[in-house]
Amino acid sequence: MIEVTTDTSGFDDSLRQLQKRMGNLRPVFQDLGAVLENKVRDRRETLTDPTGQRWAAWAPSTIATYPESGRGKLLDRTGDMWDRTGPQWSVQGMLSDTVLRVGFDKAYSTYHEFGTDSMPRRGLLYADPEKGTLGGEDEQAIDDVLQDWLDGLFD
Repeated sequence: MIEVTTDTSGFDDSLRQLQKRMGNLRPVFQDLGAVLENKVRDRRETLTDPTGQRWAAWAPSTIATYPESGRGKLLDRTGDMWDRTGPQWSVQGMLSDTVLRVGFDKAYSTYHEFGTDSMPRRGLLYADPEKGTLGGEDEQAIDDVLQDWLDGLFD
């Protein structure tokens, strides 16, 4: 598995405040994981990356070799990455009270996130996977969740 870490320094103050008041951040991480999972699922429908950039269409060579049994959608040839009846997609959160992991447990998802020499990038999680940066809307969604938790604790 390839692991890319996101810079969370913009959220550190909120996370510290929440941890001080709650101790256990698992409920917060569950909410954050759900928000990020929904963002990724939305990208599947909009065919856009975290910056709003539309994914590249299939290459003619992909179309020529596409299996008849395929689903006919970008990043959804067989449903392996998206099928919720199996372990293909997971919010791998709650590793501890201070770690949230969100990602795919299919190794080939890395090719979509980073792209390859012969396949354009079709980002799902990161605005820039090399730097580990999230898209602006994702950062705002995380900030909103954290602020909702803070508001609820300090009201």
